[in-house]
Amino acid sequence: MPSITHQVARCLDQVTLTKEEIEEYKVEHDTVSVKKSLRPGGDPTKLLPNILGIGTVKTYFRTGKVFFERAKELSGENMLGMLLTHDVILATFDAHYASAAMGTASKLQAAIKHIYAGALLLGWVHGKCPIENDLRERNSDHVLKHRYGYFPNDAKRIIEYLRVHSDTYYLPAEIALRCGLRENEISGLKVSDVHSQEKFLRFKGKGGKGRDVPIPTSLLEELSLIRTPNYYFTPSESWCANFRTIVQKACMAVGIDGSGVHRLRATYAQLQYTKFRMAGMNDQKARLAVSKLLGHNRIDVTYAYIPRGFNWEEYVPFVEQETH
Repeated sequence: MPSITHQVARCLDQVTLTKEEIEEYKVEHDTVSVKKSLRPGGDPTKLLPNILGIGTVKTYFRTGKVFFERAKELSGENMLGMLLTHDVILATFDAHYASAAMGTASKLQAAIKHIYAGALLLGWVHGKCPIENDLRERNSDHVLKHRYGYFPNDAKRIIEYLRVHSDTYYLPAEIALRCGLRENEISGLKVSDVHSQEKFLRFKGKGGKGRDVPIPTSLLEELSLIRTPNYYFTPSESWCANFRTIVQKACMAVGIDGSGVHRLRATYAQLQYTKFRMAGMNDQKARLAVSKLLGHNRIDVTYAYIPRGFNWEEYVPFVEQETH
């Protein structure tokens, strides 16, 4: 009986393009951007039919493996083809991800869709993918509300709890909140990425894209206390997993529902958006500025962090407090 790990890996392998296949596609379709060419109808919000990056396939593998191992425990089924059903997927989501951050839910949904596509090619399933739209969109009051950022006071409570109870993960959590880095960007942060005189971080983020992000003086001072020739933390998936677990436990300890490291990044996005609006930018210009800080190239991505109609004026006191 093949393990869930093996089955998930096989499915993802079916829909992942190798470097050679990507180059062949470029030549065959006379295109520079495979991603743009593959997008359904040219819509940048639509899911790509294939996986193009090593980092992406690793993320989907890790996410899918955990999800379907949990689905196996709930249903008693061993084969992925029997787990890729509407009822099993929703039951697993309700049991383990009901309070997940929006980014986590979106990543999970993308992983499931790609795994299903691979299973379809292998002949393990038939018909359309049972997951459509958002996993939360099922009724008016159950598992519905998107979880954007933490309210600033709640984010501070999490940081303070970690300051007292977790020396190892307190600083990474504060970097997520005050610099907006992803968990794997934090784990891979190098001494050479920190430019103390200019007060910014310069590093390669998701997809190998270079990014400059301002860093507060207080964080620079704390990083300077870490004696290391290379990485400040540990660039590994296990470190990231522990980081997520510690933040989740901190949220539970202080009574905050819907935990997630990514929500600290979303809080950062909302506070930065508030700063730009306070500086006189309109909604679109502020979103564009935030998207660049987050390492994105499209304004539409910011709606996953900053909802439409976001009441930024409510966040002004927190920005002013941070400034002073």
